[in-house]
Amino acid sequence: YQKAKGTKMPGTMVHDSITSMCERAMRFILVNNNSLRREIVMNKSTNLKSFIPDNWDAYKAEMGQVMNILNRTLELGCDLICCFHERAEEAPGSTIKDPKYTGRLSVHPPRAAELLPGFNEFWRMKPNDQGVYKVQVKPNYEFVGATCLNLDSEEEPDITKMIQKHKSNKK
Repeated sequence: YQKAKGTKMPGTMVHDSITSMCERAMRFILVNNNSLRREIVMNKSTNLKSFIPDNWDAYKAEMGQVMNILNRTLELGCDLICCFHERAEEAPGSTIKDPKYTGRLSVHPPRAAELLPGFNEFWRMKPNDQGVYKVQVKPNYEFVGATCLNLDSEEEPDITKMIQKHKSNKK
């Protein structure tokens, strides 16, 4: 609406967090699609219900909804930053009763990983042992980082300084 009116748009938009966006999208889908949900009655006297996904289509609809939001943001012509939560990557054969992990990190929820190819930068904010935060921009065994910028593997968490460093290193 603002773009159509010719109103100045922000140069950067941030979606924080993708986990919360996924949860909201799933709620919307389950409330509006009887065929994608199971109902659990929480309180019979008040008819309080909770909805849970009934099949894989609910998850695909959720990711479609989130992708639609991200694509609409990109169509505004601004830079897009998305914050993903992380979790330990589950290994093949992992179950709820017998969890197994690879030692690497993945995004949460795991299905949100299908959103990652849409981004040219994939960074991780992490604290060191003293609680000082660093931004990891390049991959290692634990994290599959990616950057188009000419930076070190870890940087101070200041995007303005990171861009300046890229420009300096590029010369």
